[in-house]
Amino acid sequence: MKKYGMINKGTFGPWLGTFGNKNTYGDVVLRNYIGLLKIEHNKNWTKNRIINKLMPNIKSINYIKKTPIVSSFNIEEEENVIIIKFDNYRREKVVFNFPILDSVTDSPEICLLADGEPTMVVCNNKIKTQYGWCSIYQSKMSRAKEWVLKIN
Repeated sequence: MKKYGMINKGTFGPWLGTFGNKNTYGDVVLRNYIGLLKIEHNKNWTKNRIINKLMPNIKSINYIKKTPIVSSFNIEEEENVIIIKFDNYRREKVVFNFPILDSVTDSPEICLLADGEPTMVVCNNKIKTQYGWCSIYQSKMSRAKEWVLKIN
């Protein structure tokens, strides 16, 4: 569009609405996200024996906070390979998250590099999307600055 530029459907969905209310739950929008997710754990002070002796009634609620890192990225194409580069310029503790639809008959070859080093990814979840079942792949946590996803 002349006024706004390119408009496309984002990855944060479906949430609420007819399909979302029936088939999804709150954090599915983060699972259906390609990019870096910042992971934060609370400090559980109840396991510290000194604090536990000084303040035996202290209570700690366990939680994990996941926040998408919306940063600059670059997309290139080289001989049947799509290369997507993400920048973790603050060196946050992140995982790389990406969904792949199960209906894709020829699964693409995927290579993930974190600061130039090959990084293992595992399929650790499946979600139901409006396009069918989707496998969610994630890397281990890292503070790597440059993340490169190669899709062949």
